[in-house]
Amino acid sequence: MHRPQVVLLDEPTLGLDFEAQVQIREFVAEYVARTGACVLLTSHYLADIEALCQEVMTISGGHLTYRGPLRDIQAMASDTKRVRAQLVRPMPESELSELDLDGDVNVVDHSATELVLEVPRGRTGHVVGRLEQSDAVSDLTMVDPPARGDAAPALPAHRRGRMTAPVAVTVPQARALQRTSVRGARYVARVAGAVLRSEIQARAAYRAQLAIGALGWVVPLAFMALWRGASDDGAVSGVTQSQFTTYFAIVLVTTSLSLGGGIIFGLSDRLHDGRLSAMLLRPYHPVIVPAAEELAGNVYRLPMLVVVVPTIIIAAGGQTTGSPSDVALAVVVTVLGVAASSYLSAMVATIAFWMTKAHGVQGLLFGAEWVLGGMISPIALLPGALPSILAHQPLWYACGAPAEIVAGMGDHSWWLVAECAAWILVLHLIFRQVWRRALRKHEAVGT
Repeated sequence: MHRPQVVLLDEPTLGLDFEAQVQIREFVAEYVARTGACVLLTSHYLADIEALCQEVMTISGGHLTYRGPLRDIQAMASDTKRVRAQLVRPMPESELSELDLDGDVNVVDHSATELVLEVPRGRTGHVVGRLEQSDAVSDLTMVDPPARGDAAPALPAHRRGRMTAPVAVTVPQARALQRTSVRGARYVARVAGAVLRSEIQARAAYRAQLAIGALGWVVPLAFMALWRGASDDGAVSGVTQSQFTTYFAIVLVTTSLSLGGGIIFGLSDRLHDGRLSAMLLRPYHPVIVPAAEELAGNVYRLPMLVVVVPTIIIAAGGQTTGSPSDVALAVVVTVLGVAASSYLSAMVATIAFWMTKAHGVQGLLFGAEWVLGGMISPIALLPGALPSILAHQPLWYACGAPAEIVAGMGDHSWWLVAECAAWILVLHLIFRQVWRRALRKHEAVGT
């Protein structure tokens, strides 16, 4: 698990023996000291709170009734304890006086079956010891007295005779809770970053295999050879042999960086084997996990591609744009295009919520990427109005558009970035609705 900066613990020592309780407290204290995390601890067991917490909050009826240092709430409590003695026979006043109790011990209730004394906290041991010597006492218990009137406004639940569950924060910088939100782009970025770091570490042992595996994807190179042969006698629809070389070399990069396959199969497999149910309990979207897994693999693939692809372009006589602005445009379009196509993949993955054999249908997206994304050929070579139409959709942004820009094919402007951003927004809104319907189906049927 990543190192969370906010940890929620609900009755962490409940049902544990004394040694286990001590171990839990020591672990929490050590974790806070080491990471600076903020721990929110809810408990009725004051020993945990006294051992760990510097700030305490009490909640009653859904409202915060107190927030402040632990010592202040302790000061609000009475400085006395009530000792309740169950009697097996009446204890007359004369016998009570023989117990040699001090004058600061007050008799709250005295009946034939019960004796209740209000005792200063520092005197409870002496009073209990004296009561235990009496053969009239069968049982002893100690409780806190009702809160004083001056503490009642701060702790209204006490005034109503009801205990509130203390909510304690273990670090002085408890205001981190107020700055942390489980919604919003900033939170998603933080969670995605944490998950990505975890996945990168998990794949570090296989980095050589991942790097070499980047060379196993040779489909773009096969199409490069095909179109280079077709252009031996001259340009094909205005595309020269050197442009074909650069185009398919860049397509090798863009297709290797795609997240679509990992999202589709990662999400649907987790749904079918039941792991998705546990992921839904986490405070972030389940799609983040398979996307992070693919990105982590790309971290180790990209260095190999950075070396191999320029080598292919130079060795095969490829032609590249000489404009730094075009290269920057290609990089930005690649990132946004991969994001937009990932939304498409996530929506296609939700087919698994309705079909048990969804991989066949999901495979249609891969076929569409080959044609609509420009993997088989630049879309400029397609007949009729198709090039004009296909130049405004996410699959092309993620695959063919960066390759055309670097190869100097056509005239591309920074308006492509605006188009990509608009597609991401639209696909995000559509995916939210599709995901909600998929979850309703999941809740109704289960796994």
